[in-house]
Amino acid sequence: MGARQTIRAPKLFSRGRGVTFDIQPLSNRIGAKIGGVDLSRPPDNVTAAALRDAWHQYILLLFPNQELDDKAL
Repeated sequence: MGARQTIRAPKLFSRGRGVTFDIQPLSNRIGAKIGGVDLSRPPDNVTAAALRDAWHQYILLLFPNQELDDKAL
């Protein structure tokens, strides 16, 4: 078995234009939990670009506690 990985503390992501959300890496290699984003509404262009940047960095993004109906999906 490999060594136990330490998960870094949550951090805030901001592209300098007022877009801020929480990113909590799930491991040292892949995945992050995203907080502070409401996926029930379409994101503005700046937020979408910031999420895309996070996706490129972490590969897998989890958005817990989202209440999405069929229309929002």
